[in-house]
Amino acid sequence: MVKIKAETPAESTLYAVIRWGVRQFAFAAKKRALAFHHETLSL
Repeated sequence: MVKIKAETPAESTLYAVIRWGVRQFAFAAKKRALAFHHETLSL
């Protein structure tokens, strides 16, 4: 059973922090992949 609405402000804050962290990680990974790809092309 999935809860649509978080029960407490702390819970929703936690979810927001997790989503932010995931987004930051994905962005960093994408940037690293692009940089790596660029390095391989220039070799």
